[in-house]
Amino acid sequence: MLFFLFVFAPAVRGLPAASGIPLLNRGRRSLQIVSWLGIATLLVTGCLRFIFAGRAGGFTLGSAYSIVLGLKLLLFLAMVLHHTVQGLKYGPRIESLTAAAPKQCSQWPDALLAEWKRWFTLLKINAAIGPLIVLLALGLKGI
Repeated sequence: MLFFLFVFAPAVRGLPAASGIPLLNRGRRSLQIVSWLGIATLLVTGCLRFIFAGRAGGFTLGSAYSIVLGLKLLLFLAMVLHHTVQGLKYGPRIESLTAAAPKQCSQWPDALLAEWKRWFTLLKINAAIGPLIVLLALGLKGI
């Protein structure tokens, strides 16, 4: 996510619209695939970690552990929701607007820019949530 936000997207903005529009869309599709794989990995490893921690502690969780775990799960669900909206709502819109854009356009169509801004807003939120989830996971280890 950080690479897409701070390297890929700014580099594409420096290109002419005719080449930048399809390139950014291809990057979005690639990021979406990698992101879903990452989310699946987080889900599996989080469940395994919970099972192993529960076995080690006799499945009696303290209140601090439960609070941190609940907050972590809430943030994880928010990240999944944002990513789902990106992929199922804005992704198809961006895809169709990209296909409809003239091949030799000199500037980005306003409708396409508006969809990208919404998509990037959710990406920025998820980029902020991700490190919080990792910090909470580290906090669980100490509880």
